[in-house]
Amino acid sequence: MKWGWTLLLGGLTVAVATSAAGLVWSRVELRKAHKDITALSTRLDSLKPASGHEHSDVRQFMIRQELRRVGPVIVLGDSITEAAPLPKVICGRAVVNAGIGGADTNFAAKTISALLNGISPALIVLALGTNDSHPIPEGDDSFANSYDALLKEASALSPRLAVVTVPSIAADGPLTRAAGFDSSIVPDLNIKIERAAGKYGAAVIDVRDAIDQAGLPAATIDGVHLSSRAYDIWLTRVAGGIRKAMACEAITGAALSTAR
Repeated sequence: MKWGWTLLLGGLTVAVATSAAGLVWSRVELRKAHKDITALSTRLDSLKPASGHEHSDVRQFMIRQELRRVGPVIVLGDSITEAAPLPKVICGRAVVNAGIGGADTNFAAKTISALLNGISPALIVLALGTNDSHPIPEGDDSFANSYDALLKEASALSPRLAVVTVPSIAADGPLTRAAGFDSSIVPDLNIKIERAAGKYGAAVIDVRDAIDQAGLPAATIDGVHLSSRAYDIWLTRVAGGIRKAMACEAITGAALSTAR
């Protein structure tokens, strides 16, 4: 009795034949299988980062591909931005979602120049700070310093800047507890963000107050990430802030397309 089966390896096919006496390979099949597996191994090695898979590495690669478009608006943020269905175009400019899950202000300050790689966006929007919402020792100015460094880097890359305030964090949220976030310091982070924005002439897009004042039954799904209704407010405020920063808020029609 004979039977056969096919093994699929990353799109490469290896044919295997068996019999009652055991596994039977023809020399042609064996050579082909060895060649296919070797090719697959080479492909996987070329895709694997030297230090292992990192989500931020993949996201940065994807963002760089998007940034090839001329004069885009870039929204640099964390997982809240990454998950946001941002408009594809605002004020006639392509919008690039540069959200990177887990990014904090210090990470962004160190990587923004390499991320843009010579690209000069029409506007850089910074939506960071949630991952900086950890208990801070009294007198620690590390967040203020890293945000200042981020805005300094961004100001050398784009003629226009905007910053987005940090949304409120629910103190009793499961992710709040698991990640060790401190919801009570968010107001102080936003004070420092607005102060830095004034220093560098960046527009301030206040999403925190807009979401807090909406009276939503639940503004987050886990204490940190926004619910769908909160996202609607976040998106409306961010898109409106971009239009204002680009001086096209009064324009209507095709030039203000926000097709998703």
